[in-house]
Amino acid sequence: MLTFWNRLRRTTRSTSTPSPFGETPERRGLVITVCFLISVLIWFSFTMQERYPNELEMPVRVVNLPPDQALRSLPPDRVRLRVEAEGFQLLRLRYNPPSLMLDASRPEINLAEQARMQLPNDVRIEAVTPQAVTLVTEPRLQRRIPIALRAHLEPPPSYVLLETYIDPDSVTISGAESLVRDLTTWPTVQVVRSGVMDTLRMTVPLSDTLAPLIERSPESTLLTAIALPFTGAERRLPVQIEGAPTSEQIVDLEQNTVLVQYSVLLSDYEASLTSDEFEVTVSYDQIRSDTTGRVTPQVHLPPGLSIRNVRVIPPTLGYYNVLIEN
Repeated sequence: MLTFWNRLRRTTRSTSTPSPFGETPERRGLVITVCFLISVLIWFSFTMQERYPNELEMPVRVVNLPPDQALRSLPPDRVRLRVEAEGFQLLRLRYNPPSLMLDASRPEINLAEQARMQLPNDVRIEAVTPQAVTLVTEPRLQRRIPIALRAHLEPPPSYVLLETYIDPDSVTISGAESLVRDLTTWPTVQVVRSGVMDTLRMTVPLSDTLAPLIERSPESTLLTAIALPFTGAERRLPVQIEGAPTSEQIVDLEQNTVLVQYSVLLSDYEASLTSDEFEVTVSYDQIRSDTTGRVTPQVHLPPGLSIRNVRVIPPTLGYYNVLIEN
C-alpha cells in the first residue's frame, strides 16, 4: 500500500520534458507538496482565529480552608461551561483546562463570576452549570477508631482457618465533627479468597466511601491469615463425677465411658491420643439440681493442643442413686 507521500509524489510526477530551469520531475513534485502543506497550515491558522461556541469542563479545587476546619459536604468536582472563543483558545482550554478555585472563606460562591476571573478576557462565558455553590464547613475532629476487616477466607476442605488478624488494627480519621464523632469502626474493602493454606499475607486498602471528606491514616492494613491441616480423631474416655462426697458413693452413671470425636491439628494428632489431660466430667451439683434424669458431660481439652468440633457420644448420660444400707 502506498504511503501518502508516495501517492502525492506519484500524482505530481510529470512525464514531460525537463524544465528549462533544469528542474527534474521529482523536484517539481516536492515543491508542489511543500506548497500544499504551507497552504493547509495557512488555512488552519486563519480558521483557528475564528470564534466558535463550545462546551468545556473545569475541575474544581477548594482553597484557603483553615486547618481547624473541614468540609461538611463536597462541591461538584467539575463545572460545565458554554463559552465562545477563538479556536486556539478552545483547544488550549479543552486539553489543559485550569482549575476553578473555590475560596473556603466565602461560603456562597458565584461560579460564573469565578470563571470569568480565571479565564482569559477574550473568552466569553454564555452559561455555567451549576451557577453557584455553598461551602459548608465545621470544626475539624480527629479520632482513632478500630479497623473492621471485611473478609471471606475459605481454606481447602482438610484445612481450618486458625487465626486472622490485621496490623495496624486501628486508623486515625480526621474530618468534619458531625461526620467523625459517631463513627465506631472504619471498614476495609471486601476481600474474598479461596484455597487459603498455611500463611496468607496481603495488604488490604481501607474503604474510601467518605473520601475526601474524611482523611485517614494509614490508608491500608496488613492482613495475616493462618490455615493449617486438620484431621479427625476419637478417644474413649472415662467419665468422672466432680464434687461428689468422697466418703461414700451415693450416685452412679448408666455408663462410665463415652466416645469423644474431634478434629485436631495434624501436628497435634499423636499428642491428643495420649494426653492425660483429656478428660470428661459430670458435675455432682448438676445432678442434684437436675429434674430430667439425664445430664450432659463436659469435655476438658488438653492445653496447648488445637482441638475443635468436639462431639460426645452419647451426648447425655442417665444416672441413678446408690442406696446405702446401714
